[in-house]
Amino acid sequence: MSPLYEDGDYLFIFKPFWKKPPLAKQIIVFNHIKYGLLLKRVVSVDKKSKIFFSKGHNSHSISREEIGAIKFEEIKGTPIFHIKGKKT
Repeated sequence: MSPLYEDGDYLFIFKPFWKKPPLAKQIIVFNHIKYGLLLKRVVSVDKKSKIFFSKGHNSHSISREEIGAIKFEEIKGTPIFHIKGKKT
């Protein structure tokens, strides 16, 4: 399966002003200490506001086991607009 977003694409993200955790199946952008800025789909949210992620949309995606639980404070936002980049 090909990725939903590819290198070179542009995303406009929005972080809600309220402090609610994202919903299951929502795509979020977050900063990971080892991998940097990532996009993943939320699988579930626990009561301590830690978020667990699916494997992603393709076989080259970083697994949720490698990422671990992400704190709500690390979330930068959710994509609201997507522009495909030029393929080289």
